[in-house]
Amino acid sequence: MKKRICVLFTGGTIGSKKDQTSVKVDSTQNSLLIDLAKKEIKGVEYDCFSVLNMHSENVQESDLYKIVEFIKDID
Repeated sequence: MKKRICVLFTGGTIGSKKDQTSVKVDSTQNSLLIDLAKKEIKGVEYDCFSVLNMHSENVQESDLYKIVEFIKDID
């Protein structure tokens, strides 16, 4: 059986891109991170989901509940 890793993207610093004046959440960063992981960790299948797309300092309690509910629905 192939190993699987479930990755939940929520934005934040790791999902952001810096331009000349600011740091903005950029969902294209997610695929770059997974591509790097695939090069380093062989034989693993990644199930990737974007649950939120915001900076972590903007996360509210209701957003955390969205993450929890999403995780509950994952098999």
